[in-house]
Amino acid sequence: MPALRRALGVPVLGACAALLAACSSGGGATSLPPPPGSLTSAAPSPSSSAPSSSAPSTSAPSTPSSGAPSSGAPSSGAPSSGAPTSSPATTPAGQGRCHTSELTFRLGASDAGAGQRLQVVVITNTGGRSCTLFGYAGLQLVDGSRKFLPTTVTRGNGNAADPGAKLVTLAAGGTASFAMSFSSCVNGPAGCSSSTYLEVTPPDERDYLFDKADLMVFQGKIAVSAIVAGSAGPA
Repeated sequence: MPALRRALGVPVLGACAALLAACSSGGGATSLPPPPGSLTSAAPSPSSSAPSSSAPSTSAPSTPSSGAPSSGAPSSGAPSSGAPTSSPATTPAGQGRCHTSELTFRLGASDAGAGQRLQVVVITNTGGRSCTLFGYAGLQLVDGSRKFLPTTVTRGNGNAADPGAKLVTLAAGGTASFAMSFSSCVNGPAGCSSSTYLEVTPPDERDYLFDKADLMVFQGKIAVSAIVAGSAGPA
Protein backbone atom coordinates (compact mmCIF):
# COMPACT_ATOMS: atom_id res chain seq x y z
CA MET A 1 0.00 0.00 0.00
CA PRO A 2 2.73 2.54 0.76
CA ALA A 3 4.31 1.75 -2.55
CA LEU A 4 0.96 2.18 -4.37
CA ARG A 5 0.39 5.54 -2.71
CA ARG A 6 3.79 6.71 -3.76
CA ALA A 7 3.16 5.50 -7.27
CA LEU A 8 -0.18 7.35 -7.45
CA GLY A 9 1.18 10.50 -5.75
CA VAL A 10 3.80 11.15 -8.38
CA PRO A 11 1.35 11.45 -11.32
CA VAL A 12 -1.08 13.56 -9.19
CA LEU A 13 1.62 16.00 -8.19
CA GLY A 14 2.82 16.17 -11.75
CA ALA A 15 -0.67 16.90 -12.99
CA CYS A 16 -1.08 19.69 -10.46
CA ALA A 17 2.28 21.14 -11.41
CA ALA A 18 1.30 21.05 -15.06
CA LEU A 19 -2.04 22.72 -14.32
CA LEU A 20 -0.36 25.54 -12.40
CA ALA A 21 2.13 26.08 -15.19
CA ALA A 22 -0.70 26.31 -17.70
CA CYS A 23 -2.54 28.90 -15.58
CA SER A 24 0.57 31.05 -15.20
CA SER A 25 1.41 30.94 -18.92
CA GLY A 26 -2.12 32.09 -20.00
CA GLY A 27 -3.17 35.80 -20.26
CA GLY A 28 -1.37 36.69 -16.99
CA ALA A 29 -2.55 36.53 -13.41
CA THR A 30 -6.10 37.82 -12.81
CA SER A 31 -6.55 40.33 -10.02
CA LEU A 32 -9.27 40.28 -7.39
CA PRO A 33 -11.96 42.95 -7.50
CA PRO A 34 -10.92 45.95 -5.46
CA PRO A 35 -12.52 46.52 -2.09
CA PRO A 36 -15.82 48.38 -2.18
CA GLY A 37 -14.29 51.63 -0.87
CA SER A 38 -11.87 51.87 -3.80
CA LEU A 39 -14.65 52.03 -6.44
CA THR A 40 -15.36 55.68 -5.61
CA SER A 41 -12.02 56.92 -6.86
CA ALA A 42 -12.43 54.96 -10.06
CA ALA A 43 -15.78 56.58 -10.99
CA PRO A 44 -15.39 58.99 -13.95
CA SER A 45 -15.76 62.69 -13.11
CA PRO A 46 -17.41 65.18 -15.46
CA SER A 47 -14.94 66.46 -18.02
CA SER A 48 -14.19 70.16 -18.02
CA SER A 49 -13.36 69.89 -21.69
CA ALA A 50 -16.77 68.54 -22.70
CA PRO A 51 -18.22 70.56 -25.60
CA SER A 52 -20.43 73.39 -24.32
CA SER A 53 -23.01 72.65 -27.04
CA SER A 54 -23.85 69.30 -25.44
CA ALA A 55 -25.26 70.93 -22.30
CA PRO A 56 -28.06 73.50 -22.17
CA SER A 57 -27.02 77.05 -21.35
CA THR A 58 -27.48 78.02 -17.71
CA SER A 59 -27.10 81.77 -18.27
CA ALA A 60 -30.14 83.92 -17.49
CA PRO A 61 -31.61 86.01 -20.30
CA SER A 62 -30.05 89.43 -20.52
CA THR A 63 -31.90 92.42 -19.15
CA PRO A 64 -33.18 95.09 -21.53
CA SER A 65 -30.57 97.53 -22.71
CA SER A 66 -30.28 100.75 -20.79
CA GLY A 67 -30.49 102.48 -24.14
CA ALA A 68 -34.14 101.48 -24.58
CA PRO A 69 -36.53 104.41 -24.90
CA SER A 70 -37.67 105.66 -21.55
CA SER A 71 -41.24 106.53 -20.59
CA GLY A 72 -40.51 110.14 -21.20
CA ALA A 73 -38.42 110.96 -18.36
CA PRO A 74 -35.26 112.60 -19.30
CA SER A 75 -32.03 110.19 -19.89
CA SER A 76 -30.04 112.46 -17.20
CA GLY A 77 -32.65 111.85 -14.50
CA ALA A 78 -35.67 113.96 -13.34
CA PRO A 79 -34.93 117.71 -13.57
CA SER A 80 -35.05 119.92 -10.51
CA SER A 81 -38.05 122.16 -10.03
CA GLY A 82 -36.23 125.04 -11.74
CA ALA A 83 -34.64 123.06 -14.56
CA PRO A 84 -35.78 123.48 -18.18
CA THR A 85 -37.71 120.71 -19.91
CA SER A 86 -36.55 118.68 -22.90
CA SER A 87 -37.77 119.06 -26.47
CA PRO A 88 -39.87 116.35 -28.15
CA ALA A 89 -38.10 113.76 -30.30
CA THR A 90 -39.38 115.26 -33.57
CA THR A 91 -39.44 118.87 -34.80
CA PRO A 92 -40.60 120.37 -38.08
CA ALA A 93 -38.29 119.58 -41.00
CA GLY A 94 -35.35 121.96 -41.27
CA GLN A 95 -35.84 123.37 -37.77
CA GLY A 96 -33.98 122.61 -34.58
CA ARG A 97 -34.48 123.82 -31.05
CA CYS A 98 -33.60 127.38 -30.17
CA HIS A 99 -30.18 127.73 -28.55
CA THR A 100 -29.42 130.21 -25.80
CA SER A 101 -27.03 132.16 -28.05
CA GLU A 102 -29.94 132.89 -30.43
CA LEU A 103 -32.28 134.30 -27.76
CA THR A 104 -32.78 137.26 -25.44
CA PHE A 105 -35.42 137.93 -22.77
CA ARG A 106 -37.13 140.89 -21.13
CA LEU A 107 -39.89 141.41 -18.59
CA GLY A 108 -43.24 142.02 -20.25
CA ALA A 109 -46.67 142.91 -18.88
CA SER A 110 -47.40 142.41 -15.18
CA ASP A 111 -50.40 142.46 -12.89
CA ALA A 112 -50.62 142.59 -9.11
CA GLY A 113 -53.37 142.26 -6.55
CA ALA A 114 -54.15 140.71 -3.16
CA GLY A 115 -50.46 140.15 -2.46
CA GLN A 116 -49.91 138.23 -5.69
CA ARG A 117 -48.00 139.24 -8.81
CA LEU A 118 -48.28 137.89 -12.34
CA GLN A 119 -45.24 138.67 -14.48
CA VAL A 120 -44.85 137.83 -18.19
CA VAL A 121 -41.35 137.03 -19.51
CA VAL A 122 -40.86 137.62 -23.26
CA ILE A 123 -38.27 135.63 -25.25
CA THR A 124 -37.09 136.97 -28.62
CA ASN A 125 -35.37 135.01 -31.40
CA THR A 126 -32.37 137.15 -32.39
CA GLY A 127 -30.85 134.44 -34.58
CA GLY A 128 -31.08 134.27 -38.33
CA ARG A 129 -33.26 131.16 -38.55
CA SER A 130 -36.53 129.70 -37.32
CA CYS A 131 -36.23 127.45 -34.28
CA THR A 132 -38.47 125.76 -31.74
CA LEU A 133 -39.14 125.94 -28.01
CA PHE A 134 -40.95 123.25 -26.03
CA GLY A 135 -41.93 123.20 -22.39
CA TYR A 136 -40.78 125.24 -19.43
CA ALA A 137 -37.88 127.60 -18.82
CA GLY A 138 -35.57 127.32 -15.82
CA LEU A 139 -35.25 130.32 -13.47
CA GLN A 140 -32.82 131.63 -10.88
CA LEU A 141 -33.09 134.86 -8.89
CA VAL A 142 -29.80 136.77 -8.50
CA ASP A 143 -29.02 139.72 -6.23
CA GLY A 144 -27.02 142.88 -6.99
CA SER A 145 -23.76 141.15 -6.00
CA ARG A 146 -24.41 138.43 -8.59
CA LYS A 147 -25.14 135.90 -5.85
CA PHE A 148 -27.92 133.34 -6.06
CA LEU A 149 -31.03 133.98 -4.00
CA PRO A 150 -33.30 131.21 -2.69
CA THR A 151 -35.41 130.16 -5.69
CA THR A 152 -37.97 127.38 -5.94
CA VAL A 153 -39.82 126.92 -9.23
CA THR A 154 -42.94 124.83 -9.77
CA ARG A 155 -44.65 124.19 -13.10
CA GLY A 156 -48.28 124.75 -13.99
CA ASN A 157 -49.32 126.03 -10.55
CA GLY A 158 -50.20 129.38 -9.07
CA ASN A 159 -52.35 132.06 -10.66
CA ALA A 160 -50.78 131.68 -14.10
CA ALA A 161 -52.93 129.80 -16.60
CA ASP A 162 -50.89 126.91 -17.96
CA PRO A 163 -51.69 125.36 -21.37
CA GLY A 164 -49.10 122.61 -20.87
CA ALA A 165 -46.00 121.93 -22.93
CA LYS A 166 -46.53 122.48 -26.66
CA LEU A 167 -44.06 122.91 -29.51
CA VAL A 168 -43.67 126.60 -30.38
CA THR A 169 -42.05 127.61 -33.65
CA LEU A 170 -40.20 130.88 -33.31
CA ALA A 171 -39.41 132.69 -36.58
CA ALA A 172 -36.32 134.87 -36.83
CA GLY A 173 -37.21 138.05 -34.91
CA GLY A 174 -40.31 136.42 -33.46
CA THR A 175 -41.34 136.22 -29.80
CA ALA A 176 -42.58 133.65 -27.33
CA SER A 177 -43.43 134.09 -23.65
CA PHE A 178 -44.35 132.50 -20.34
CA ALA A 179 -45.84 133.75 -17.08
CA MET A 180 -44.42 133.79 -13.57
CA SER A 181 -46.74 133.90 -10.57
CA PHE A 182 -45.55 134.55 -7.03
CA SER A 183 -46.44 136.14 -3.69
CA SER A 184 -45.18 139.66 -3.19
CA CYS A 185 -43.20 140.66 -0.10
CA VAL A 186 -46.00 142.67 1.54
CA ASN A 187 -44.56 142.26 5.05
CA GLY A 188 -41.13 143.72 4.40
CA PRO A 189 -37.80 142.08 3.58
CA ALA A 190 -38.12 139.17 6.00
CA GLY A 191 -38.22 135.94 4.01
CA CYS A 192 -38.04 137.89 0.76
CA SER A 193 -35.84 137.13 -2.25
CA SER A 194 -35.28 140.60 -3.70
CA SER A 195 -33.57 140.18 -7.06
CA THR A 196 -31.67 142.57 -9.28
CA TYR A 197 -31.10 140.05 -12.06
CA LEU A 198 -32.80 136.95 -13.39
CA GLU A 199 -31.35 133.89 -15.08
CA VAL A 200 -33.63 132.25 -17.67
CA THR A 201 -32.57 128.89 -19.11
CA PRO A 202 -34.39 127.94 -22.33
CA PRO A 203 -35.79 124.41 -22.59
CA ASP A 204 -33.20 121.73 -23.29
CA GLU A 205 -30.30 124.17 -22.89
CA ARG A 206 -27.52 124.37 -20.30
CA ASP A 207 -26.49 128.01 -20.84
CA TYR A 208 -28.76 130.71 -19.48
CA LEU A 209 -29.89 134.20 -20.42
CA PHE A 210 -29.03 136.93 -17.90
CA ASP A 211 -30.62 140.36 -17.59
CA LYS A 212 -31.97 142.97 -15.18
CA ALA A 213 -35.12 141.98 -13.30
CA ASP A 214 -36.17 143.77 -10.13
CA LEU A 215 -38.46 141.27 -8.41
CA MET A 216 -39.49 140.78 -4.79
CA VAL A 217 -40.52 137.17 -4.35
CA PHE A 218 -41.72 135.87 -0.98
CA GLN A 219 -39.56 132.86 0.02
CA GLY A 220 -38.29 132.72 -3.56
CA LYS A 221 -41.26 130.57 -4.64
CA ILE A 222 -42.32 131.02 -8.27
CA ALA A 223 -44.93 129.18 -10.37
CA VAL A 224 -44.35 129.19 -14.14
CA SER A 225 -46.43 128.38 -17.19
CA ALA A 226 -45.24 126.58 -20.29
CA ILE A 227 -43.84 128.71 -23.11
CA VAL A 228 -46.43 129.91 -25.64
CA ALA A 229 -46.26 131.81 -28.94
CA GLY A 230 -46.42 135.61 -28.85
CA SER A 231 -45.48 138.16 -26.20
CA ALA A 232 -48.68 138.24 -24.12
CA GLY A 233 -48.13 135.07 -22.13
CA PRO A 234 -50.76 132.33 -21.75
CA ALA A 235 -54.36 133.37 -22.13
